[in-house]
Amino acid sequence: MRCATSLDQLTVGQRVDVADLAAGRMRPAVVTVLQPPDHVEVRYEDGSTALHRSSAIVPGPLPPGQLALFGVGA
Repeated sequence: MRCATSLDQLTVGQRVDVADLAAGRMRPAVVTVLQPPDHVEVRYEDGSTALHRSSAIVPGPLPPGQLALFGVGA
């Protein structure tokens, strides 16, 4: 499990885990907005949103449509 090093590793709609250092756990979320140079807005399962640096985000698998762009599953 690795944190993202740049926005290039993330896409809107992608499921991710967010490092919640205060609680000492990972929180599942979905990327809603990419804000250059290094911020990501996510929506948590409870509907709340938050803005994080990409270094706090652990990328999950890309959405199926995004994978097709790279010839995966096509």
